[in-house]
Amino acid sequence: MPKLNFKAVAVEDVARVSEQLLDDLQGLLQVPRANLSIEVTPSSYVRDGVVEEAMPVVEVEWLARNRELQDQACEIVARHLKAMGHDSADIIFTILDPDRFYRIRP
Repeated sequence: MPKLNFKAVAVEDVARVSEQLLDDLQGLLQVPRANLSIEVTPSSYVRDGVVEEAMPVVEVEWLARNRELQDQACEIVARHLKAMGHDSADIIFTILDPDRFYRIRP
């Protein structure tokens, strides 16, 4: 944890910044790199019968951390979005309840 899900962003753009993005988040959060993941979900936005270009959204799912760390993580994600050419975006943090989170491994 955390897991970042990029929407309305080209997978090639995310791949280009992914190594440095993970380096930055790992340095901030001090978690094993294997605990960080990035997903890119293709998104189409439609209004009144017209396909629209959408503002990127990044959903960050993680276990609770203090507001200062959340703000710093948001700044890191925003910086990498700007490097991809996106000056505007929504970054949404979802706090997972540890009592409802399970990781199954062999």
